[in-house]
Amino acid sequence: MGAAFLCADLGIAPEVMPEHAQYLNAWLTVLKQDAKAVFTAAAHAEKAAEYLHRLQPSANPAEPTPADPTPADPEASDTFRRMREAMEQSDFLAVRDLAEQMQRHADLGRRPDGVGADTLTDRIRTARARSIYPD
Repeated sequence: MGAAFLCADLGIAPEVMPEHAQYLNAWLTVLKQDAKAVFTAAAHAEKAAEYLHRLQPSANPAEPTPADPTPADPEASDTFRRMREAMEQSDFLAVRDLAEQMQRHADLGRRPDGVGADTLTDRIRTARARSIYPD
């Protein structure tokens, strides 16, 4: 999953390979034993992708990467908080709806307090993935 997240972030088109069927069969076995395993794996993959992004140098090493100049939006902050709470409570229908609301905020350039654009994109992606696989 981490590779898929990074490929999406970098605009790399996935290539179907024969090993993918074997990989998916292994996941089906895991999911039969633990339906929530995909969420744990997605959370770890998201953390790994964020870590790798942080390791990348800025475009101009002489200049630090500027902070996101967009001021935080209170409504986006509230939606983001409710989305996180719904994820913690495994309320997948709410997660799906709140992820869509959060995407609309992001499309309008409104972001929650303390959350940069890259992190927001990752969180929305994770929320959508979690809403697809309800208990």
